[in-house]
Amino acid sequence: MENNKKKLRILCLHGMAQNAILFEKQTSKFLQDLKDQVELVYIQGPHRVLDPELTSLVERATKVGELVPEEERPYAWWFIPKVKPMDSDGFFYGFRESIEYVQRVLLEQGPFDGILGFSQGACLTGCLAHMLDKRDFLIPADFPHPPLKFVISIGGFILSSQPATEPILFPITAEQKVQTPSMHVIGELDTIILPERSDALVDGFERPFVFRHPGGHFVPKTSGGRKSLSQFLSTIAQADQSQTAVTHE
Repeated sequence: MENNKKKLRILCLHGMAQNAILFEKQTSKFLQDLKDQVELVYIQGPHRVLDPELTSLVERATKVGELVPEEERPYAWWFIPKVKPMDSDGFFYGFRESIEYVQRVLLEQGPFDGILGFSQGACLTGCLAHMLDKRDFLIPADFPHPPLKFVISIGGFILSSQPATEPILFPITAEQKVQTPSMHVIGELDTIILPERSDALVDGFERPFVFRHPGGHFVPKTSGGRKSLSQFLSTIAQADQSQTAVTHE
């Protein structure tokens, strides 16, 4: 991709108990070769996390209080039932609010070419890819944002044990696979999101591009990871150029 080409706009979603500032720092090495090729927009989950490691509610509240630097405040996209109860419709606490929040971002700050997510943010990225691809669940057919050109999942997984989405998001049938091109970054030594959980997400996409690194649950900083990312985005740019050429014929 050349500098005079239009930059790809990517929405970036952090992991559980992180935030936009921290995630931007965590991804800086992974994305450093793309400075002239992409425009990155980092947002953070709408739900503050009360750290369960702290001994009292007062300490937990203080951790996310106004006197704590923004970089240290933890946020989430949703909470599992053992932290906060599900709603009456079978959604994890905060899940629908996060989908609605991202929809507003897509409309107010978009359009975006792709979404990049890590851990819980990667799980959300997968959900959004499915919703924007199928347009039959939570995101309607008339939602005024173009289809995504790609998604990038780092340490991602399929959202499971949420009754409201289990029969809908990422069913096993081949015809229901997400058509959006996807890149999946998987740590072979990941003990938080086991590789087989990430592989299950890979299987939900029609055209997955997989990069495996010999590490754990983190955003890779190696040249191999950067090279694979550049390779993936180059295929996206080429496909976009081909589509543009066909459109103008």
